[in-house]
Amino acid sequence: MDVDARGRTTLRAGKALRRRYLETDLPDGTVILHPAVLMSEVQARLLAAPELMASLTGANDREHSKLVSRPRRTRRPVPAL
Repeated sequence: MDVDARGRTTLRAGKALRRRYLETDLPDGTVILHPAVLMSEVQARLLAAPELMASLTGANDREHSKLVSRPRRTRRPVPAL
């Protein structure tokens, strides 16, 4: 591995490094990269609520005809000026 004057190097691992990683720096200078998945706070909350996930999964598994649907509201015509 080649290091430049500032102590930097380039990691070359092909497609594997096109992902996102969390970095852990150890006192001896070792850097450990952990694969990371980015998600919104809303996604994280949803995944942390198993009862809600089970409810959504159950709704997804039902036949479409058994789901309750509401009739669409008709839009009011826009008055002409």
